[in-house]
Amino acid sequence: MFILGQIISNSVKYAEKKSSPFLQFSINEASQSEEIILSINDNGMSIPISDLPFVFDKGFTGDTGSYLSRSTGMGLYLVQKMANDLTIKVEIQTNSYGGTTVTLTFPKVERPFFREV
Repeated sequence: MFILGQIISNSVKYAEKKSSPFLQFSINEASQSEEIILSINDNGMSIPISDLPFVFDKGFTGDTGSYLSRSTGMGLYLVQKMANDLTIKVEIQTNSYGGTTVTLTFPKVERPFFREV
C-alpha cells in the first residue's frame, strides 16, 4: 500500500496544472519469467532523462522537485528500499508523449496452505 500510495501521490503532486491528473493501471503476466507486471502511467510532468538515474537516491528532488516546498526526496528512496525487501523490481521511465510510467515487477509466489478455521 505504501509503494502504490507514494507513486499515486507523486503523480498527483507533479501533475500539469492545466489538466486533471490521469492515471492508467495495467497488469500483465510474463509467463516465461513467472512474474506479474503492474504498470502505472500518468500525464504529469515528465522526469528529465538526466534525472532518471537518481530518482531513487536519498534526498534527490531534481529540478522540478526543488520548486515544490513539499518535496523531500525521500518518497521514491523509501519505495525502492521497501520494494527491494519484498523482491519487487521498480523501474521508472519518461514517456515520449509526456508523463511517466512506473513499472512494478512482482515475482510469482505459490499460494500458502490455508488453515480452515
